[in-house]
Amino acid sequence: MKALKVSCGSHHSLILFENQAGKQVLFSVGNSRGSDYQHLSQEEEVTQNEEIFHREIPLFSDRTIVDFSSGDLASMVVLDGSCDIDKNLYSHKLPDGRTVSGLLHFFKKDGQWTYVSEEEVASGKATLPDLCLAIRCPIEDIPSLQWPDLDALAAEVLDSSAEEVVHSFTVGDQDKTIKGPLYYSKYLINSQEIEVYKRMEDKEDEDNINPQVFFRLAKPLKKGAKLPIIDLTKYYKQGSKHGIEIEIQPDLSLQ
Repeated sequence: MKALKVSCGSHHSLILFENQAGKQVLFSVGNSRGSDYQHLSQEEEVTQNEEIFHREIPLFSDRTIVDFSSGDLASMVVLDGSCDIDKNLYSHKLPDGRTVSGLLHFFKKDGQWTYVSEEEVASGKATLPDLCLAIRCPIEDIPSLQWPDLDALAAEVLDSSAEEVVHSFTVGDQDKTIKGPLYYSKYLINSQEIEVYKRMEDKEDEDNINPQVFFRLAKPLKKGAKLPIIDLTKYYKQGSKHGIEIEIQPDLSLQ
């Protein structure tokens, strides 16, 4: 057998081998320590045999091991999952029965809600108005919810006469610009006001941790014009669990 990886802990080690059939085999190396033996992943009497200090761990024989680590009296093994946890995270079920992924654009046309997928926009199969809404995280029953009047809002805030589509904005103390359609969201999370500026082709980052409702602007804003803050609680359900954010600052005066 060929050794692929070794992890050494204080009282035991793990070794991943590949056998002649190309199959992964994980071994633990070490003996029991007093009454502690579970870290070796075998029955107690097996681990107490001082003549045999290595043994196969059959628990993972039918799985693909991605990574592992040996600690003091414990081990961690990471397995390849059967599917990606975010596989259907951004999937939208449309009223016509279609399922689309990525950014979903929606707006009213002739009094009816119209839905356009990210793929349709990227391929040029569909056109969008100068102002519409877009989401990544699905929202149930969009027509039943209260949304801004996009036609009235577009007339109020967009510079429809602008020939060049360039959006200028400030992030922190830096001035930035985006050419082409801008995806803008301003919302409240944990009493903190957050502004997000995106392009459709931008990769996911830390902003995607939160659900977002974007305004998609195909024209720049008029001077001094502002878009409204989105109340996410109107569109996304809140769970009963809450997290705690803690910031730790070292006391350097003690060094």
